Amino acid sequence: MPTSILSPGVAIAGSPATVRREMLKQAAETGINYFLLRLAFGDMTLAESTRSARLFHEHIKDALIEQYRKAA
Repeated sequence: MPTSILSPGVAIAGSPATVRREMLKQAAETGINYFLLRLAFGDMTLAESTRSARLFHEHIKDALIEQYRKAA
């Protein structure tokens, strides 16, 4: 049976702080070393998806890299 995107842990959305917290939590709990990001979906405009990419780069990426390096 396919997993719904609404199932807990399948999709992460929210403020940069919320997304960063959840991604760090999932990475620490599972030991994964990468996430599949889908920053453009549905009827999002180019400006909206570009903003999502910029927010990820500015607020989340470095925290994930730091956590990965500490765990390695």
